[in-house]
Amino acid sequence: RPSAAGAKSLLDDVLREKPQEADGIDSMVVVDNVPQVGPERLEKLKNVIHKIFSKFGKIATEFYPDADGLTKGYIFLEYVSPTQAMEAVKNADGYKLDKQHTFRVNLFTDFDKYMNISDEWETPEKQPFKDFGNMRHWIEDPDCRDQYSVIYEAGERTAIFANDAKEPIIAEERARWTETYVRWSPKGTYLATCHQRGIALWGGEKFKQIQRFSHQGVSLIDFSPCERYVVTFSPLMDTKEDPQAIIIWDILTGHKKRGFHCESSAHWPIFKWSHDGKFFARMTTDTLSIYETPSMGLLDKKSLKINGIKDFSWSPGDNIIAFWVPEDKDIPARVTLMQLPSRQEIRVRNLFNVVDCKLHWQRNGDYLCVKVDRTPKGTQGVVTNFEIFRMREKQVPVDVVEMKESIIAFAWEPNGSKFAVLHGESPRINASFYHVKTTMFDKQQANSIFWSPQGQFMVLAGLRSMNGALAFVDTSDCTMMNMAEHYMASDVEWDPTGRYVVTSVSWWSHKVDNAYWLWTFQGRLLQKNNKDRFCQLLWRPRPPTLLSGDQIKNIKKDLKKYSKIFEQKDRLSQSKASKVSRFDMCCSSRPVPPVTSELYMAQRLALSPHIKNTDAHLRCMQYFLYFLLSCSGKSTARFSACQSHPLDLAEATLLCNGLEKRVVWLDIKSFLLPLWSTQNIHRNTVKKKINILMPVGQGQSILSSDLWPKHCNIDNFPSGIRCTMPTSSCMPFCTRSLVPVLINYPLFASTHLLRISNLYKHPGYGHF
Repeated sequence: RPSAAGAKSLLDDVLREKPQEADGIDSMVVVDNVPQVGPERLEKLKNVIHKIFSKFGKIATEFYPDADGLTKGYIFLEYVSPTQAMEAVKNADGYKLDKQHTFRVNLFTDFDKYMNISDEWETPEKQPFKDFGNMRHWIEDPDCRDQYSVIYEAGERTAIFANDAKEPIIAEERARWTETYVRWSPKGTYLATCHQRGIALWGGEKFKQIQRFSHQGVSLIDFSPCERYVVTFSPLMDTKEDPQAIIIWDILTGHKKRGFHCESSAHWPIFKWSHDGKFFARMTTDTLSIYETPSMGLLDKKSLKINGIKDFSWSPGDNIIAFWVPEDKDIPARVTLMQLPSRQEIRVRNLFNVVDCKLHWQRNGDYLCVKVDRTPKGTQGVVTNFEIFRMREKQVPVDVVEMKESIIAFAWEPNGSKFAVLHGESPRINASFYHVKTTMFDKQQANSIFWSPQGQFMVLAGLRSMNGALAFVDTSDCTMMNMAEHYMASDVEWDPTGRYVVTSVSWWSHKVDNAYWLWTFQGRLLQKNNKDRFCQLLWRPRPPTLLSGDQIKNIKKDLKKYSKIFEQKDRLSQSKASKVSRFDMCCSSRPVPPVTSELYMAQRLALSPHIKNTDAHLRCMQYFLYFLLSCSGKSTARFSACQSHPLDLAEATLLCNGLEKRVVWLDIKSFLLPLWSTQNIHRNTVKKKINILMPVGQGQSILSSDLWPKHCNIDNFPSGIRCTMPTSSCMPFCTRSLVPVLINYPLFASTHLLRISNLYKHPGYGHF
């Protein structure tokens, strides 16, 4: 027999398991704003309701209250579990059934909650503010540097760089930041990273985590153009009852908006968005389904039945959708332009003998090009027509351009009315540019077209199998600005401003020579960046400008005034650049091993096989100055013998007219090598030794001067160079960066010019 305490404990356990009054109703939902119908339409209403709400779980019971032969406008649905009821409330509340009926869905238990609301006001709990920093901080960069992401070391490291003409500047770098790839949002606000359990969004000055979305096995990402929604795809999650293959998420709240089934992700993105993010659409067999935001429901609650639809595309500037349908027996193929949400057909174009069609919108939506491959009757082979729809003109007139050669690539100018076409057969591939008149470049090694985001300029690239041939073209006058090559290049990426373009060899395509090269829009190579197992480079997009059209016109009108400010800033930046960077800009990029001993390097250069005996003294002088550069703090440099930099003659102020002594001040901190030009110098002009005069402080010996490494043995300098060191009394003003060079012999005939860059008037000595 249990004790009193034990009996009380047992009673408590029994009472705890007693059925509660709320049991069974926490799985029930109440749906308001349901159409009021009579008995003759009730069965149809039940079928519609069941189809909508069975998506969230199994419905156990349904109850439709009625009075006077009509339903009352609200219903009760009971699910098998409270979780399914919560899901129905979360996703079906606000569902638009038709123009007059929008569902309001609540849990049945919410009645108690709302009935028990206190009449006294309670101050809501203050939620902590999450400061992610300035989400568009990179736009405020004083030097207008754009950013780009780089994945390298086979995906082990990801870095964000700020672009600079000299060398990239690291903004952020992390190990294993992503497990596959990264993706920028359309306006550059977020960086998305992929992981096995889902995706994460990063942003702000320090790239803090803004949001994360759990989607097991996610492999593909897409954003809406307005950056309000993100779409993820996973091949692992889909079930018949609960569609999870494709999920649309709300970026601001982190909530799931809706899930969809997906049979195949071969043509990603499955959903295509309108330019403003108000609509998105997907194509299935004989059906085009258009959804609207934020309800994520079908537009007008029904899909478009289009027999045989092959492809569709949104206009980038308007809510207009273009789609095409192939021929069916005696019915011709057709291209249709449809205005939304009215579904009005604004233009239909019938086409005959069609094999295939491709839809190409100009970026502003001013033009649509339909590339039509046809097989005319009585002929062999395929003929291509370009059907150009002028979207901004009345009744949308259509121009036709016919080409009988095979088409390799097509691309619109982003902000203009020109388009480019690559056509022909390899190796004779032609590039044609259309804008009122046609211009053609023949014999191009290209299979891809890349327009600058600002238009006018383009790169014709022969990627992968064509070994990376590059042609930089100005389409305003169809000038070939430069031709170059990046061997085995796999990708070409323009920066958002159109000033720079990157070519790269991805480790995902080729396992060797992985690097990315930075070019100007004119085709001048600025950088070669080698990254171990480099994978991907993506420029960070810029949001649309906040300036009006008139403000942009005024800026273009006063561009010369702004250019002076920028040029002055560039000169100031260059004066602060390192010697090695300047040396790289002027000389070739053939690398020199790191300088472990400056003296050894000077001797090595002096004995270089590139030096000819006839000008050995002059070359020794050049190498000696390079040696001084090494002594000033740089341990590595790039150098190529026998190279010279053509200087503006106005900068070269020293003429050798037989003067026996001349002092020249060289600013070692900013001078451009090579200092001596040998192209126009007779090889027999150098006949005697050169004396180099170096400043030494009071009481310092030649070996204790900070200009020289202490281990240097002056006697071991290359032949042809002798050093003498004056006292500080002879040099009232000396700094390490100013090196006076004393020339004791007329090296050159009076007709030759000694070209020395960055010659300066020194305040202590006046003119040379």
